[in-house]
Amino acid sequence: MTSRATRIAGAAVLIGPCWAGTTYAHADPTTTPPSSTTVAPPTTTVPGPSSVTPSPVPTTTDSAPPTTSAPPVTVLPTTPAITPDPGPAVIVSAVTLTAVEAGSPPEFRFATLMCSPKIDGTHPDAKSTCDELNAVNGNFDKLTGTPGICPNIWRPVTIVAQGFWQGAQLSFKHSFPNRCIADHASKYVYRF
Repeated sequence: MTSRATRIAGAAVLIGPCWAGTTYAHADPTTTPPSSTTVAPPTTTVPGPSSVTPSPVPTTTDSAPPTTSAPPVTVLPTTPAITPDPGPAVIVSAVTLTAVEAGSPPEFRFATLMCSPKIDGTHPDAKSTCDELNAVNGNFDKLTGTPGICPNIWRPVTIVAQGFWQGAQLSFKHSFPNRCIADHASKYVYRF
């Protein structure tokens, strides 16, 4: 024997007990409408080892709303997810400069440089360096130096630049005979 609860037209109704597929509906006493009509369902005899005749149970058939109700349910409208406009794409121009001077021990110098979206970095003259690189569109091979007199000493300096220029990956490596020649190979870029 089982019983189950369900809601019919907003009223709580208990369905059960069930014998051999016969169902009787019982009105929930907490939701009995003020004026209702009671109808007795037919009685059924269920065959079995001993005949059982369930007692008739009144069923409420009325369309009046129940005297008590469940708490109100607020249904919120669904809204589509709001995705912020990312705006125009930011084109990055940023490089890390490294200078390795041969010796015992070798001397290392480092500088960072960002030219876009803003000018920043540890390079001692970031603005002038960005202007110089913008003039050659970030192509280190096209940098023009300043004239100068340098000693004829073999102490190689290797300059490495890695990063991005106008959004494209950049990788540059060049060795100079000594630091003086490296400094004069550009106006500002290699002077860090």
